Amino acid sequence: MGKGSCSKVKKINGKIRLIPDKFERNGKFYFVEAWRFPVEIEKFVKDWMKSLYISNNSLTHVCCGKSRIGGLRIDDNIFLQPDIAADVLDLPWILGKNSQEHILADLPWQIGYHDRRYFSYAMRDICKEGGYLLINAPWNPWVKGLKFLRVYKVLQAFNSYRDLVDFWLFQKMTTKELRNYYGS
Repeated sequence: MGKGSCSKVKKINGKIRLIPDKFERNGKFYFVEAWRFPVEIEKFVKDWMKSLYISNNSLTHVCCGKSRIGGLRIDDNIFLQPDIAADVLDLPWILGKNSQEHILADLPWQIGYHDRRYFSYAMRDICKEGGYLLINAPWNPWVKGLKFLRVYKVLQAFNSYRDLVDFWLFQKMTTKELRNYYGS
């Protein structure tokens, strides 16, 4: 077995088992636990939160996987032990519209082209007016009602994970901003 740290796991067949968090093999391959941001990305997200004065408790992490970022963690895989196990598209009905301060989302990439906007609409709908949305996606997740602020590109020297391409930053527009921008 390669070098790496271990996490304790509950008793399995009466014995405490240690499962490695990461493996290295001959300096060529590097294996880390799935369904979690790499350390560098977690630092980026925490710095982003700090720069916008966003507390961990006011952040809702959608499609959280095993990440511990966010006061409310949501994923549809119950084995990852999220705070709420639910499908993203059901969140406006479960949590209510305009119910969450800020959103961090790592949406599934294998969704069809025509279904992508539904995820963005769900994120927009649960976020409070003026709240920030940071969305990790290889496509532009903008929908009406979101003000585009910037996109962060994950550069190659920093990115050993091919599923970390772009982090899109939006702010949900207020009702007044929507009226001024779109009319009526």
